[in-house]
Amino acid sequence: MLVRHRGAEPSVDPSASVAPTAVVSGDVRIAAGVRILHGAVLSAEDGQVTIGEEAVVMENALIRGRAGHPVHIGSSVMIGPHAHVNGSVVEAEAFIATGASLFPGSRIGEGAEVRVHSVVQVNTHVPAGAVVPIGWVAVGSPATMLPPEKHEEIWAIQRELDFTGTVYGVGRDVSMREIMRRQSAYYGAHSDDEVLDPPVDDSRMLKRLAKVIDEHRWNDLPALLHQDFSCRYVHTGERFDRDAWVRLNAEYPGFQRFVLEDSVGRAERAAGRAHVTADVDGQLQHFEVATFITVRDGLIAEMTEVWTGVDEEAPEGTRPDGPS
Repeated sequence: MLVRHRGAEPSVDPSASVAPTAVVSGDVRIAAGVRILHGAVLSAEDGQVTIGEEAVVMENALIRGRAGHPVHIGSSVMIGPHAHVNGSVVEAEAFIATGASLFPGSRIGEGAEVRVHSVVQVNTHVPAGAVVPIGWVAVGSPATMLPPEKHEEIWAIQRELDFTGTVYGVGRDVSMREIMRRQSAYYGAHSDDEVLDPPVDDSRMLKRLAKVIDEHRWNDLPALLHQDFSCRYVHTGERFDRDAWVRLNAEYPGFQRFVLEDSVGRAERAAGRAHVTADVDGQLQHFEVATFITVRDGLIAEMTEVWTGVDEEAPEGTRPDGPS
């Protein structure tokens, strides 16, 4: 679920995926290849959340960005199930294990590990490659790693890190009642949230179509096409309805491969470029095809294609400097 919060909408790369039961709220930027799994919550309260390429946020993890402490998750980072990442920077290739908690102002260095149920306190820096052991507390900058039973030693460092100021923006002398009054008003901004319609990603539909054709799965092809589907071939002037176009592909003599090499999609439209090979009379022929689709009701409703042989030459006299 994508949510508009404080007037900001999430941005999700077409190659990323967000599970239907995940919530992505506000100014969240999700890069290529990212996977957001079921039950995860990514909430840009009043600070941005960015997720780097091929990071994975697993089930029921919480990532929260806030003013003064935006969240940045680097590329190839694992955020484990039930992890809590609040106003933290996690550098590339770090591992945040199940149930770990990262507090505002913390920074996890490249390749570091924060293991199961461990805690990284406010304004704490875990250096690159370091390991916070299972259930331990990292506190200070650079971090000191201590087991939870070392409470007095932890507190001796933590009390200088300004927990209440960092997390709640108040001094230590402010009452809990006043803190919660402010928190209630702060989170009250969610009362104006708007759930966004699921994004139409026609480039994914084009990729699915290409995969079905390339694998010769002709029985699966009609399920991708709208009942009112039509296809126009610009190069021949022909038009096909759904049944005729499926039959054309299934019965095309010598067809071998349909490899989608590039695609782009926006709103309800997508375009792609593919390389096609076919065995014609014992000779392997190569074609390039440009495909343009329009999606309606989640299915491909309109298609326009232009085919050309890869060995075709420009018409004589059309190039000012002659053939290259």
